[in-house]
Amino acid sequence: MLRKYGLAPNDVQWVSTGTDAASRASMLLGGQVDAGLLTAPSYFKLETQGLKVLTELPDHEDIYVSTAFLHKRSYLAEQRGRAEGLIRAHAEAIKRFYDDKAFAVATFKAFDQPESEADISRVYDIYVKRNVLDRVPLISKAAIQATIDRLAEQTPAVRKLDLGKVVDNSLVLNLVKDGWFEQTFGSAVREEQERKIAGALG
Repeated sequence: MLRKYGLAPNDVQWVSTGTDAASRASMLLGGQVDAGLLTAPSYFKLETQGLKVLTELPDHEDIYVSTAFLHKRSYLAEQRGRAEGLIRAHAEAIKRFYDDKAFAVATFKAFDQPESEADISRVYDIYVKRNVLDRVPLISKAAIQATIDRLAEQTPAVRKLDLGKVVDNSLVLNLVKDGWFEQTFGSAVREEQERKIAGALG
């Protein structure tokens, strides 16, 4: 993010704030830091107290915040069906998320009691508007390259990694080939599916 705005890491003074958003929010309000990385709904309350959002990660398609399922190769060899079932279940949960706002908000509220329903509803609307959750979870070349670039700043040897031995999109591609995502999400998923395939690793 700093690089996008013409800054290098040493152009700013980094301050240790702890690991949770609440401590960063408190330090912002106390004037101990000028800016901080916060997640929704943590920053909603700060907006009501006059603080401004400088930028949001989902507005930058070239900044990747990726998650992935990690398995040993031996596990995939022995439990391929179970791993595929996990991918299916995850995609079905994402479909339920997009299709049923009331259920999504109630589920979030059940596991994060302090948050107000209005704030959770706003988080939901942000996720839906920006299409944050991938329906077709293929790992992209660009996301992997961005991860390597970040890691290589501290560990240059990571650039020698054989990604073909690390990343396996075959389970998802098999589901694509079988038409599972279209059956689950309908024909509207086709554009996302084709785009993800074009940019996928492997």
